[in-house]
Amino acid sequence: MTMTGGIFILTGCLIGAVVFLSVKLILIKKSLREIRQGLEDRLKVETNTLIDTASRDRDLVALREALNDQLRELRAQRRQFQQGDQQLKQSLTQLSHDLRTPLTAIVGYLQLAEEEPASPRLKSILAILKERAQTLRQLSEQLFSYSVAALDPPPLTKQAVDLRRVLEKNLAAVYVLFEKQGIEPEVTMPETPVIRTLESKALDRILQNLLDNAAKYGGRDLSVTLKTNGEIVFVNSAGSLSWTEVEKMFDRYYTVNTGRQATGLGLAITRRLSEQQGGSLQGKLQDGRLILTLSFPAEEDLRG
Repeated sequence: MTMTGGIFILTGCLIGAVVFLSVKLILIKKSLREIRQGLEDRLKVETNTLIDTASRDRDLVALREALNDQLRELRAQRRQFQQGDQQLKQSLTQLSHDLRTPLTAIVGYLQLAEEEPASPRLKSILAILKERAQTLRQLSEQLFSYSVAALDPPPLTKQAVDLRRVLEKNLAAVYVLFEKQGIEPEVTMPETPVIRTLESKALDRILQNLLDNAAKYGGRDLSVTLKTNGEIVFVNSAGSLSWTEVEKMFDRYYTVNTGRQATGLGLAITRRLSEQQGGSLQGKLQDGRLILTLSFPAEEDLRG
């Protein structure tokens, strides 16, 4: 064999090896894409199917099986969590329901006791007991509302609403409460309607909760601003609230003590109702002021 012939053979072998490796690399990349896409699809959608690939490469098959093992374990844990979460919500609903009746009765008996002759000290004690019982009743109502919304949210019948008019109506509804607290809110609204497709009763409840929250736990300064992009911003003095408390105030298990009353499930319920309508509720602390931003984006913004 001549040297030239040997070079040709060697060149042919090298070309063949390059082609073989290139094809193998292409197939491996294709299989990796299949595995990645399969993993993403199965994490997004609840399904019992596992990841599959056409490749029979031993390492890729081992990777596929390892991922499938993790998927099986994740699904088992998810089922356990869902069952436990469902049981917890049912227990909360039952517990809050069981609390409402006796607390209502206690408040009623305390009202009757206040009408009976009593010493000034006893009247003072009865007034304190009545206030505490009413607070407990309100908390039990909030607990019941949250557990019902979390367990079995009611179907929403949405319609076109003008956020300006709904906000004006709810501001008027809390006028007496604001006056009692010495609050004169600074209200800013656009001149044009801000139309969104929402469930009107749920929207009323969201705004009532936020305005009640401002009246009960904020200072006397309050500004309410409706923007054309569907944001409603509530700003009032934060008092002694810290960054940590503001970050956790939407947690259903966290209670913020303001010195006068304790905030509990109210904002957690409000956020959940907002999210059920495609909106959001965020809070932050800035320069000693609490800023709550309720947002209902336009449908084109959601699609974008």
